[in-house]
Amino acid sequence: MRMRLKETGSLPKLYGRGRKAFVLLTVLVVIAFLALAAYRYNDLMRSEYLASHGAQRSAESRALAESGLNYSMAVLFAGQGQLAVNTSQSLEVDPANSSPLKGSFQIIQVEEESAKLNLNSLLDLDSSGDTLRQVLEKVQSTIPEMTDDVIAAIIDWMDEDDDLEEQGAETEYYMALDPPYRAKNAPVDSIEELLLVRGVTPALLNGSGTSPGLKSLFTVNTREVNFESDGITIVRLNEGDLTTLESGLSTALGEPSVSQFIMAYRLYGNTKSSGSSGGSSSAGGGAASSPSSGGSSSTSGGSGGSSSSSGGLGSSSSQKPSTGSSGSSSSFGGPSGGASSSGSSSISAGGTATIVSSGGAVTVTASAGATAPQSSSVTVVDPAMLQAQIDQDKQPNFFRQLKKVGSIFDLASTDVTVSYQSGKQKVSGTLKSPLKDPSVASQYLPLLFSATSTASAPDSADKVELPAKLNVMAAPYEVLSLLPGLEDQDIQNILTNRPQPGDSTGDTLAWLLTKAQISASKLSRVEKYLTTRPKMVRVVSVGKLDGFGVTTVLEGMIDLSGPRPRLAGIRDLSDAYRSADSGQSP
Repeated sequence: MRMRLKETGSLPKLYGRGRKAFVLLTVLVVIAFLALAAYRYNDLMRSEYLASHGAQRSAESRALAESGLNYSMAVLFAGQGQLAVNTSQSLEVDPANSSPLKGSFQIIQVEEESAKLNLNSLLDLDSSGDTLRQVLEKVQSTIPEMTDDVIAAIIDWMDEDDDLEEQGAETEYYMALDPPYRAKNAPVDSIEELLLVRGVTPALLNGSGTSPGLKSLFTVNTREVNFESDGITIVRLNEGDLTTLESGLSTALGEPSVSQFIMAYRLYGNTKSSGSSGGSSSAGGGAASSPSSGGSSSTSGGSGGSSSSSGGLGSSSSQKPSTGSSGSSSSFGGPSGGASSSGSSSISAGGTATIVSSGGAVTVTASAGATAPQSSSVTVVDPAMLQAQIDQDKQPNFFRQLKKVGSIFDLASTDVTVSYQSGKQKVSGTLKSPLKDPSVASQYLPLLFSATSTASAPDSADKVELPAKLNVMAAPYEVLSLLPGLEDQDIQNILTNRPQPGDSTGDTLAWLLTKAQISASKLSRVEKYLTTRPKMVRVVSVGKLDGFGVTTVLEGMIDLSGPRPRLAGIRDLSDAYRSADSGQSP
């Protein structure tokens, strides 16, 4: 018997119930995935919000720290280096905000980089490396780790060639390291770069408990520029056009005797004078040599003080010459309107004789133990006739070699042998530097330093930069003692007689001669290393946002060498200071 199913037109109920359960399961899975996606999206959005919020707060705290650096620039520029550590100031980050955020900056470190010797400058001034070696060898007395092989390795790293110094290290040594690298053979970019040099350790660089580090003595951040500020014209002492030089000196100095001596120095060269010691034993106007007696003579300028001969046996008071109307310059430190005359006198060995002429008083002294003739003739240089000779000789001459002024202090330590035509006779004599007179030096030497320069005018971009100099007004004893050519007593004189802040005598290097009483001959050798202005100051500023605990620490190098201060570089030290706070070495 066959049964027939009844067609209902739909699936059995069993199949219908299974389909409904599958759809429900699918919906639950989709809902779960959507919930996870929403949670993930919410988490990403929250992370993005926190990141942007943190970036905003970090930018605000950085702006506060930068405000500290800009504040430091303003104070340094206005006060020439008077910036106190721990200076702090509260600021409003956004005054226009309805709920203003506030914060503060604090200056935690102020260090004058120009109170240290620039390593690159020592090599620029002496490419042979001898000066750099001499300075580094002086460091050995305070830093025992500075051995001869470390000195040689530093010179090899910085010099331009790949020639190996004795006990040094060049590219061959560094290429054998892991990882390998080549020797710099160029100026270093940062003092920390010395850690790449063989033998230079962090203790040698940063110092230890028993000795200072190289970072406390040397820098590579300072600079010296060779251009004129707005509204200021620098007289170039080594100017090739002597007419332009004479005009500039007349405008800048206003003293014919000093201008005439500089012109004679450029034209006829210098004559080293015996017994010249600059500030400590300056004669009024110097000494004029007497060929017949074999002794020396000295003339008094405008100081009214005593003048000593090279033999040191006789002296006489001098009388300041009267100012004439002709405007011609005198070789004795003061203007003189009359012509010179010559006379004769009889002197014994070790005695003195004074000849008074319209050019001033001339004292002739026989040297000790010498047999003086019964009469000697002393020729006084006639400033008017000498000026006529200078006017003739200063005209352009292609074949003439002009004497260059290496140091302004040279003008205070040397004399000039001059010759000029007086009627039918040719007169020769010694033109004494008026700057040997202390009163003349104290008045006109600062003008020479502020208004003139021995550097040539820059005719290309690479001549704008000069070797960086050391600020003698701020350098400590440990740094000054590294200068070549100075003795310990000279350094003590510098520290004892250094002008106080605000004293205008410290604006130029002239005080080293007039106040510290260091000889002009010594100063002429070290002038190229020295300045009296801060040129680069390292400032560390901390910016902190109130209520958020966000702190940014910035190190700024403030360049004061130009007419306006500028930030030469900024480095973020936040991570280093956080490491230091957590007890780790930064």
